[in-house]
Amino acid sequence: MSKRVFLNLEQHILVLRQYENGKSARKLSELFNSGRTQINKAINEKDLILKKYDDFKFRGVKRMRHKKYVDINEAVLEWFKTVRAKKIPVSGPMIQ
Repeated sequence: MSKRVFLNLEQHILVLRQYENGKSARKLSELFNSGRTQINKAINEKDLILKKYDDFKFRGVKRMRHKKYVDINEAVLEWFKTVRAKKIPVSGPMIQ
């Protein structure tokens, strides 16, 4: 079993450029030492990858994670700050 290789955003851009130049997904997977599924996913999510690449803060990131429940996380953080300001100890079950 081979070690899993995750391509970072700049490598995804290289994959897309070489795919546009006519290289197949199979050749790209061999070239970048990654699975064809990862290469095909990069090709299918081309617009998203290019958008993230334009946004400078994601350049060195290996995995793009989509934030879920952002509003809930912000509300819990505000509650946590309020409770801690009152010097009340907070545990995991309280946060849940």
